[in-house]
Amino acid sequence: MLAKAVLPRKKLNLLSVSVFMILALWGALFICSLLTNPGIATISVFANKVAFGVHLLTLWLLLDIYKKREKAIEKHTLLWLLILNAWLLLVDIFYCIAANTFLQNLSFLRFLLYYAPGIVYCGFMIFFISKVLLKNVLKRTVFIRMVSTLLMMNVITMALFLSSIHYAFDVVSWETVSQIILLSTELVLFDFAILGLMHADSTPAKLFLSGALILIGGDFFLTYSYLSQTTELYSYGQLLWLLGLIFIYISIMNMKKNESYNVNAWFRKNSAIKSQLTFSTFIIAIGCFLLLFVLADVFSIIDKDVFLGLPLFIIIYSAMVVILSLYIGAAVEAPFKKLKKNIALLMSKGADTQLDADFSIDEFIVLQEFFVKMFKLNDEKNIMTQRLNQIATDAAHDIRSPIAVLNTCLEYVPAIPEKDRSLMRTATCRINAIANSLLNEFREQSRQECIASDVRLVSLVSLLHSILREKKAQFSAEAVNINLDLRQTDLSYFAMINSEEMKRVLSNLINNSVESFIDNRGTIYLSLNGDENNITITVEDNGCGIAAQDQERVLQRGVSLKENGTGIGLYHAKKTIESWNGILSLSSVENEGTRITLQLPRQTTPSWFIHQIQLSLASPIAILDDEVAVHRAWQLKLAAVSKDFVLNFFTEPQAFLDWAKQQPDFFLLTDYRLGNEMLNGLDIIERLQLKKKAILSTGHYDQAEIINRCQQLGCYLLPKNLMYYISVSTYR
Repeated sequence: MLAKAVLPRKKLNLLSVSVFMILALWGALFICSLLTNPGIATISVFANKVAFGVHLLTLWLLLDIYKKREKAIEKHTLLWLLILNAWLLLVDIFYCIAANTFLQNLSFLRFLLYYAPGIVYCGFMIFFISKVLLKNVLKRTVFIRMVSTLLMMNVITMALFLSSIHYAFDVVSWETVSQIILLSTELVLFDFAILGLMHADSTPAKLFLSGALILIGGDFFLTYSYLSQTTELYSYGQLLWLLGLIFIYISIMNMKKNESYNVNAWFRKNSAIKSQLTFSTFIIAIGCFLLLFVLADVFSIIDKDVFLGLPLFIIIYSAMVVILSLYIGAAVEAPFKKLKKNIALLMSKGADTQLDADFSIDEFIVLQEFFVKMFKLNDEKNIMTQRLNQIATDAAHDIRSPIAVLNTCLEYVPAIPEKDRSLMRTATCRINAIANSLLNEFREQSRQECIASDVRLVSLVSLLHSILREKKAQFSAEAVNINLDLRQTDLSYFAMINSEEMKRVLSNLINNSVESFIDNRGTIYLSLNGDENNITITVEDNGCGIAAQDQERVLQRGVSLKENGTGIGLYHAKKTIESWNGILSLSSVENEGTRITLQLPRQTTPSWFIHQIQLSLASPIAILDDEVAVHRAWQLKLAAVSKDFVLNFFTEPQAFLDWAKQQPDFFLLTDYRLGNEMLNGLDIIERLQLKKKAILSTGHYDQAEIINRCQQLGCYLLPKNLMYYISVSTYR
C-alpha cells in the first residue's frame, strides 16, 4: 500500500485571527448603527469597550517586539510608538472619566481630562512625524514651504468655521473654547499625517498614518455632533475612532511580520514623481474647495451655519482627494518603474534581454526603444574596443622585438657618428613608447595611470631640442621649416612630466601643423618662455587655421576636422597636460594659422644640473668621448671663449687614466658610454673622486639610475644636446 503524503499544516496565526475578529466585530457594529435610529448609546459604549481591547493588544504587541530588538535605531523607533500608543490609551481612559455626569459642570477639570490629553497626543504625533520627514524625506526649506501651505488652508478653514460658531452657541463658554483648541490642533496633525501619507512607501507607514487620519476623522464627528447638538453622528464618530485604532494595530502587526522596524525606511524621497504629483493634486483640489466656500461667504450664497461642519467636510473631502491623488500618482509612476526595471535588466544582461514592453503611452515606448538602441550601440562599441585592444596588443608585441635588436646593434656600430646614434636611439625609444601606449589607447583610466606613473623632473630645453631633431629628420624631404631658437632661453626650465608622453604630445601637435599646410609648405615656430611660477611652450604655424565655431570642439574626444582623423590627438594632449596640473589653450584664425600654448608649473632646478660652466685657465681640461665630432664641438665652443685653454682629447678610458695619473689638477668633460669599453664616464669620475671637477655630458641624461648616481658622486650632469647653448666663463 502506498503511503499517503502528509501535507504540512499551516500554523494558526493568532494575530491574524485577532485582526479578522476585530474587523468582523467592527463591521457588525457599523451595520447596527445604520439600522438603529436613534438607539446608538449602546453601540457607542460597546465600541468604547472594544477600543480598550484593541489598545491593550497593540501595547502588548509593541512591548513584545521592543524586548526582542537589539539595534539602537529600531528600539528608538519602537519606544516612540510605545509612548504614542500608551498616551492614546490614556486619552480614552480620561475621556471615559470625563464623560461621567458629575464632571459636566466642572469646566476646567473636564478640560484637563477630556481635551488636554488629546491636545498633548496631537503634539506628540506632530513632533514624531515632522522629525521623521525632516530626517529622511524632506529638506528643511521644502518641509517649511509644504507645511506653510497646508497651515494657510487651516487658517482659512478655521476662519470660516469661527464665523459660524455663534449659530451653535449664543455665548462662548469654556467648553466651546476647549473644542476649538482641540479642533485646531487636530487640523494641524491632520496636515502632518497627510504629508506623511503622501511620502509613505511601506505598508506599516500607510496603515499607521491612515489610522491617525481616521482617529482625527472620528473625533471630528464627535466634535461636530457636540457643536450641532445632534446625536445621529455620535456613534459614527466612536466607530471611526475604533477603526483608527484597528488600523494602527494592523500596522504594528505588519511591521512585526515584515520586520520593518526602522521608521527611516518607511518613506520615499520627496523627489519621487508620485510624492510631488500627489501633493500638487491635493493642494489644487483643497484650494479650489476652500475658494468655493470663501466666495460663498463673501457673496452670501449659502447660509453661514453650513460652515459649522466645514472642518468635517474638509476631513472627508481630503481623504477622498488623497486616495485619488495617490492612485493617480501610482498610475503615473508605474511606467517609470517599469522603465527603470527594464534599464536595470539591460545593464545586467545586455541589449538582447527580453523586456516588458507593455506600455500604454507612446512616449514611453519611444523612450524604451531609445535605451535599447543605446545599449546595443554600447555593446557594439565594447566589442570593437576589445578587438582594437587585441590589435594593439599584437602590434606592440610585434614592434618590441625588432626595436630590441636595433637598440643592441646601436651599441656596436661605432662608425655611425654619435649625434646620429643619439637620434636613432631617441627614435627607437619613441617607437617603443608608442608601442606601449597602444596597449592603453582605448582604456582611458589605465592610460592616465600609465602617464602618472613615470612623472619626474625633465629639462624642457633638452626635450624640445630632442623632438626638434626628430621632426626635422622626419620632414627633411618636405618644404617644412621648424624653427626653435634657444640661444636666449633660460636652460634651467624644469617640469614634473612624463618625458615620453610630452614628446608624443609635441610630436602630434607638430604633425597637425604640417597637415594644415597647403601643398606641404609652411613654417612651424616652437618657443619656450617662463617666469618664476610657470613655463610656457608654444607651437605656432601658418597653416589653414581652424574656424572659430570648431575651436572648442576639436579639443573633445572623437572630434576631428581631418578626413581620416580619429579625434584623439588634441584630446590626448589636453588631458595629458591637465594631468600634470597644466593648461592647454588653442587660438586660431582661418587661413592665417594656429597657436597652441602649453603651460606647466615650473619646478626648482635640480642640484645635478649645471647651466653655466666655470673653467680655470690655469688647469688643463680633459675631454673624454669616443666621438671625434664631439671633440671638435667642445674645441670650437671653448675656443670661442678663450684661446688660453689647455685641451686634452681622449677616445679611450685607459689612455685618459694614464694621463690623469700624471696631472695634479684638471677638469673633466666626459660622455657616459665610451664605445665598447667596460668602464663608463661615471665609473671614471668615481675612481678618480673628481666630484665638482667633472661634468657628465650625455644623451642619456633622463635615465633615473644615471641621475641618482650623479647625485651620489656629487658631479654635474649636462644633457649633450645642450652643450651648444650652455655658457662658459673663465677664472684664474
